[in-house]
Amino acid sequence: MQLFSHFSVTMPTLDQTKLTRLHWLIARGWAGPPATLAAHLGVAPRTLHRYLRALRDLGAPVAYCRLTHRYGYATAWQWPFSAPTHR
Repeated sequence: MQLFSHFSVTMPTLDQTKLTRLHWLIARGWAGPPATLAAHLGVAPRTLHRYLRALRDLGAPVAYCRLTHRYGYATAWQWPFSAPTHR
């Protein structure tokens, strides 16, 4: 028996530009508290958590420090995508 089969749930597509910016902010130590970080990205706090989950799904060791109230990488991690070239 499948519950809630009459609901159609669609997850929003994440913007790769915002995902890249999130990585950039975390990598440089500029990712502050969740509400501030969400505001920098122009997303709701719940959407921020979707982006953080996407980074974790890519293998990023994202961690939140309760002492400094900011996100960071627990260990060194490289962005798996190449940077776009501008012509």
